Amino acid sequence: MYFAVVDTEEVDMINEIMLFTVKPLFGIVLIAITISFIYIIGLPIRIYSKLNKWWKAHSIVSLVFVIAGIIFLALSLLPYFEIPLKSIIEGKEIVKRIPNEQLLISGWFILTFGLLHYYPKTFFNIIFIK
Repeated sequence: MYFAVVDTEEVDMINEIMLFTVKPLFGIVLIAITISFIYIIGLPIRIYSKLNKWWKAHSIVSLVFVIAGIIFLALSLLPYFEIPLKSIIEGKEIVKRIPNEQLLISGWFILTFGLLHYYPKTFFNIIFIK
């Protein structure tokens, strides 16, 4: 729904003010909420030592999460998965197509989880594998 509301075709002072003030603030707040939420969900990985060791030993799992998140985000933008939204503006019915929210939100959280919990092996460990 947010995408249809902010999709403006007219350029005026109010839209320019929103473009440079409200939208960046909305993005910062959204990112802060996402990181906080994902950090709390991934807390067992940090606290439970066996899980932490396993997660660090299998860092490919985080990369799989990142790739899956990117795929979900890309799928949400494809025309087949877009959702038509009808709105009436000045007596005319306009149909706008917005990204699939389920794919978009799940892809966003999966990507964030993968990036936030990625523990790359150091260069020294990669060279001298025992």
